[in-house]
Amino acid sequence: MKELFEKNFIKVLLFLLISCLLYCNDERKREKIKANEEISIAKIISKGRRNRIGYKFQYNGNWVTGSGSGGSNSEVGEYYRVNFDKTNLKNSEIIIREKSINPMILITNGPEINGIVEKIGYPSKTYLDLYISYEYNKEKYEFRTRKHIDSLPCGTVSDCENATIKIRISDYFPELNHLYFESYDRSKLRREIKRKFE
Repeated sequence: MKELFEKNFIKVLLFLLISCLLYCNDERKREKIKANEEISIAKIISKGRRNRIGYKFQYNGNWVTGSGSGGSNSEVGEYYRVNFDKTNLKNSEIIIREKSINPMILITNGPEINGIVEKIGYPSKTYLDLYISYEYNKEKYEFRTRKHIDSLPCGTVSDCENATIKIRISDYFPELNHLYFESYDRSKLRREIKRKFE
């Protein structure tokens, strides 16, 4: 009985010691963030065991990655507020206690930039596939959008060849843009987003 007590006592003591160290480390991290705090938007890019999540965000035009726990209700591809220490970008904390952020809001509040129609596809007589590219912060982005021939962002069909068009993007995540979500064949995605954030 005594041996069993001693064996378990050491395990419990070790568990308490590790828990205390992790707690102290987390508190020190929060204090540093509070002292040099910046706020941005992060995207969840991975989810692992025990609700561990990986995320990324931008600061001064550079991508920063971080990890956290407690992401049981979060999903890869969702957006949340992130607090970080601007003097040590490895020190960040994603706020997943709050509801995720609607990506359409991130686009609405973003800048308008120029994109170029690289090529055109003809899936039907009434719709065109526009393959568009654009650059933002020295990174190139490409996407496809399907539009009715009466509502092309570049005018007529002939006007669209190598046309320059206006695109509204998210400055937090430049791959998000309004024309991608307005694509005729993404109506299901639009409905899902609307339902999620109603």
